[in-house]
Amino acid sequence: MKKILALLLIIVLLFTLAACAPSQTDKGEKGETTVLINKPPIDSFTDTASVVVTDELKALFQKLNQTLTGAELTPVAYLAKGVTAGTYHLVLCKETSSAPDAAAFYALVTVYEDEKGNAEIVEISSSTVSAPISDPDMPLSGGWGENSTAEMTGDAQKAFDKATETLTGAQYTPRALLSMQVVAGMNYMILCKAESSVTELDGAPYYTVIEIFANLDDGAEITNTYDFVSEHDTNGEEGESSSSQSDE
Repeated sequence: MKKILALLLIIVLLFTLAACAPSQTDKGEKGETTVLINKPPIDSFTDTASVVVTDELKALFQKLNQTLTGAELTPVAYLAKGVTAGTYHLVLCKETSSAPDAAAFYALVTVYEDEKGNAEIVEISSSTVSAPISDPDMPLSGGWGENSTAEMTGDAQKAFDKATETLTGAQYTPRALLSMQVVAGMNYMILCKAESSVTELDGAPYYTVIEIFANLDDGAEITNTYDFVSEHDTNGEEGESSSSQSDE
């Protein structure tokens, strides 16, 4: 009788461990990892106090890049994390193809790190927003340039506040300043956490990139928005972003 009870306990334990463990994932053609079945929703994540990329996060992505083929991920902003039998990290990255002279584009990357420090890429959601070369010494002579960190500046925050003061239908919270462009005024590319303000719609938060033009008369307006699309949708097909960054 004791042997039977012990066997039943072992079976129950095995089923419990299987249910709690993260789902296994498959590799795509370029080495990206498909979506985990039990990936937590964004609203279960906690926003980071600072988007500055830590040395620990840089080291984590150095290891992850060794498992990728055809692309490289460079962390730009640490957005949020969720803790559940390990830690989920939500990070804005530059995604660069290994092809010669390939351009880099911004992507949202979800990483799962277990309690032993092992990590795997859960999901990559790409955009059509190109990432400029990071070079503090490069003057902004008509092209897009970026700061040494993705933290919002005072001028960018002022332009954001002005451009969104009459916004309806959605609520935007600026999380990272991606790039700037000097024109007859200034263009800003800003990553925002967004929620619908229409109560009848699903209020789950999501991330979007908005482009803001600030003129020389202290006016500002949103000129474009850019979506993130998972590279693997529920049908296993690659998605496309809705718009692209202007080169003007």
